[in-house]
Amino acid sequence: MHSQKAPLALLEGSTFDRKGEMAALLFSRLWKVSNSTLFQIMLVTVLLATVFGDCGPPPKLPFASPINPLYDTEFKTGTTLKYTCHPGYGKINSSRLICDAKGSWNYSIFCAKKRCRNPELINGIVEVKKDLLLGSTIEFSCSEGFFLIGSTTSRCQIQGKGVDWSDPLPECVIAKCEPPPDTRNGKHSGGDREFYPYASSVTYTCNHYFSLIGNASISCTVENKTIGCLEPTPSDL
Repeated sequence: MHSQKAPLALLEGSTFDRKGEMAALLFSRLWKVSNSTLFQIMLVTVLLATVFGDCGPPPKLPFASPINPLYDTEFKTGTTLKYTCHPGYGKINSSRLICDAKGSWNYSIFCAKKRCRNPELINGIVEVKKDLLLGSTIEFSCSEGFFLIGSTTSRCQIQGKGVDWSDPLPECVIAKCEPPPDTRNGKHSGGDREFYPYASSVTYTCNHYFSLIGNASISCTVENKTIGCLEPTPSDL
């Protein structure tokens, strides 16, 4: 009798992963030691089911979870699992994983990070480090002559069924100076206002027979980026 060879042609024309290679090796060894034609047919059937059949547990996705709890560890070819997006993510594609004929889970990215509302800061600057999507951080600063009231940073995070900024958006408030001091034997042009906003100025004039020593005008400026002050201080004679 002629010895039968394992039908490796069934295997050589295909592309296998590690699981398939191990199954093929085991198949070849069993074939050599078996004489029963029926047993060999059964062996072929088992091998093909091992290589091309079941899928293992589906991958853990960072953006979605199965709708129903999964208790099985193996799934038949063609099995479809439905998924739902995690909070902070929105559906952009078919949210299903399918066990294909190669024993792999086939899917495309189907959930994307949600975007926080566009931040606005009047008289200030919003620095976007990367984008406005979930997990991103932005920073705030004010233009010269304005003070920041509120947090200097905010993070896009989950709030309710959507996403929003972790801290209320701040405000930039204009710096204010107290009224300019009166001067002996003279007056200033500022009137009787309670405060003077940043960059405003007043001019001093002296009474008859008196001369001004120093600058005639002073302006509202900012000191240490927090305090409004008048500079320079005039003196009179």
